Amino acid sequence: METSTIKICGQEVHVGYCYATEIAFHNYCGESVDKFNADNPQHTIYLIMAAVFAYYNAKNHEGEAHELTDEALLYDSKPEEIVEAFKTVLELRQKWYGMEGPSTPSAQGSEEDGKN
Repeated sequence: METSTIKICGQEVHVGYCYATEIAFHNYCGESVDKFNADNPQHTIYLIMAAVFAYYNAKNHEGEAHELTDEALLYDSKPEEIVEAFKTVLELRQKWYGMEGPSTPSAQGSEEDGKN
């Protein structure tokens, strides 16, 4: 599992990327991470939540816990926090898969569109 720490909703939480993240995302959205749609805000929120779930589910036996909820992400987070958390999760995905460059076709298209 690749891990990192983010600050969101006024709290510091850990995120992790591994198969558990992908399974949690699928459970939340009913779709594979490979079908992630950057234009769908639900996908963004649930990818972040999946990464939080994966980390803390793996670390639960060590007594680590968090109080972050999807409702808090929806109502209490700041846009820049969501953007940073999302970027962090994508970076973890890249590391986990050993990839370089953007981790999703949608992200790649967005970066290229911004350059024109």
